[in-house]
Amino acid sequence: MHTKSCVIIGLLLATTLLTGCEKLTSLLHINDVKVNSLPLIQQQIISQVPLFKGERDKAIMDNICAYVSGYNNKDTYQNFYIIHNLDLQTLAKGDNGYRFIATADKNSLMTSCAAYIASTFFTQQALLGDMPADISENHLKIRLMNLTPIALATIKVLAEISAETQGRSYASLEEFKKVIARRFRAESETLIAKTFNSEFLLADYDSSGRENGYSYSFDKGQVGIYLYGDQWLGNGKIMGTRYFIYLNSSQLPTK
Repeated sequence: MHTKSCVIIGLLLATTLLTGCEKLTSLLHINDVKVNSLPLIQQQIISQVPLFKGERDKAIMDNICAYVSGYNNKDTYQNFYIIHNLDLQTLAKGDNGYRFIATADKNSLMTSCAAYIASTFFTQQALLGDMPADISENHLKIRLMNLTPIALATIKVLAEISAETQGRSYASLEEFKKVIARRFRAESETLIAKTFNSEFLLADYDSSGRENGYSYSFDKGQVGIYLYGDQWLGNGKIMGTRYFIYLNSSQLPTK
């Protein structure tokens, strides 16, 4: 009787452990492969930025961000489209970006704004795209200096998400994307508030182009941010650390 009871209790315990989603996804399986999580997190954030005619549009996103941050009211937000002769309902018929802003609620707009802010520091095109090609090195340093506090707020969010998902197993890439989308959405309002409502005190760059130890690099279109030489963002690292998750190999893209 004692042995039979132990078996039953063991089976009940195993069943209990497998009922929770968080418990389930934390278990490793024989087909799991170790994957650097930061590039996947960055891809998911980028996917939440609406594109207009296939391109990022700074003016439209600035308008969205000013609205969701409380800097502009709803009338000012809507008047932007009237002033720029943008008929959202008509444009929405042939463009996913316009379709998004024509139908999105304020929370969705907030997430898209936060994604736009964060993804600015992922690629050279996003970070420097609106700068003149012949911008001087000094002016470039000033621009990057002004953006550094926002970059650090972004890095903090990425680090928290990376740490929370570290070492977990996910049945598919889509499952992981849903987790990231939900987690980033929860951080959107805070990231926007830090961007719009804070007054940053900035130090001058030193002779090596660093502001309080931070510096930037660009390689193959990607942005690298360093703190005293340690990779703070980029090349799969966040705050000097590589984080990993496990994905079922049968669910990974083949190309």
